[in-house]
Amino acid sequence: MEKTRLTAVRVAQFACPTGKQQTFLRDAEVGSLALRATANGAKSYVFESKLGGKTVRITIGDPDTWTIPLAQAEARRLQTLVDSGRDPRAEKAATIAREQQARTAEEAAIARQRVIARDAWDAYCLEGKTNGTGRKPWGELHIRDHAAVSSRGGEKLKRGDGLTQPGLLSNLLDRPLVDLQPDLIEAWLVAERATRPTRTNLAFRLLRGFLNWCADQPAYQDLTNTKAHESRSVRSKLPPTNAKNDSLQRSQLKPWFAAVSRRGGLVTSTYLQCLLLTGARTNELAALRWTDVSFTWNTLELHDKVEGSRTVPLTPYVKALLLKLPTTKSPWVFASRSKSGHITDPSDTHNRALRDAGIEGLTLHGLRRSFASLAEWIKLPRGVVAQIQGHKPSATAEKHYIVREPDLLLLCHKRIERWMLKTADVLQPNMDNDRASSAAT
Repeated sequence: MEKTRLTAVRVAQFACPTGKQQTFLRDAEVGSLALRATANGAKSYVFESKLGGKTVRITIGDPDTWTIPLAQAEARRLQTLVDSGRDPRAEKAATIAREQQARTAEEAAIARQRVIARDAWDAYCLEGKTNGTGRKPWGELHIRDHAAVSSRGGEKLKRGDGLTQPGLLSNLLDRPLVDLQPDLIEAWLVAERATRPTRTNLAFRLLRGFLNWCADQPAYQDLTNTKAHESRSVRSKLPPTNAKNDSLQRSQLKPWFAAVSRRGGLVTSTYLQCLLLTGARTNELAALRWTDVSFTWNTLELHDKVEGSRTVPLTPYVKALLLKLPTTKSPWVFASRSKSGHITDPSDTHNRALRDAGIEGLTLHGLRRSFASLAEWIKLPRGVVAQIQGHKPSATAEKHYIVREPDLLLLCHKRIERWMLKTADVLQPNMDNDRASSAAT
């Protein structure tokens, strides 16, 4: 087969003769290199050799891109592979595969950076509200906590002038999810714990639940590092948690009832008194509906975070308070103009009442603690108090053998109510014609 020394002029002038599909101009200097021209006018350098008795042909590239020296060098390289018994086509396929894999990895890295933590957070919160991330959907307080720590702020304050501040997790959630690594979480804890230790602890717990959820989701598990909250260095930066012991003392009952009765409207004042007299959790009492109240059977049906719901006694004074509330405009017992339709957080009113009464450091949850603590004065059985408040049984006998009827709970509950009201010099209603009193007589 005739070979010709390739030159720029010969390459430019070479063309496929009429009536042929393709023709080759073979290089005299590198025997395995040829210039191919096709009937449609296309040209390309090709490598052609023998491997195992079979022809191996590989396209090198377009003459407009490849110079003659570069094409010759590539042909020599490919011939070296053939001489060593390796198929250049397999080598080329492997190279293409590696390049594709590298491109895919690069694209994946770019895509990872585009997954913002807030997008995953929104999906997490939606799942929590709808189906729950545990045994049941989230409660209202849990939903509010997630909204508060993730808020970007900048909204007009409901009271006073100015704008709301960003939530504790806002800056973290605006970063790519893959950025939530131990060093970042540790730096965040150090910055926030100095000024807001209690809220920082809460925000960390919510962030921990979020990252654990992400680790179980196919869409986010490759982007999530659960060690971001598990590492010892991170946990060592958590603010210390001290158990609260705020509780009303016996001597504080009178000024507390007097101040709460003066402060706030009818709904807020009633709600605060009922918190103390029922020992209920703030959110479960706030979400009480009129359909949950039985004035006939003297019971309240509270939505319990432990058991789902529980029935507690409706004592005479609490009953008298509820009968004074409007019942026609809202399904909620403690109705308000909030988005939820019911009272949410009357801490401001309570704090003003505490200042009037000269009492310091009593939270709304402290009223629940006060119920259990003050019950010690009349020596109510702890199991009774725990059942009224919705605590889990703490002993085998309580869990499996003691069954208290509603009438018995009502009798016990009325004792603590009477004692509190008498101690506070609050006039007690004459409403003793209920089923429990009849049974006792």
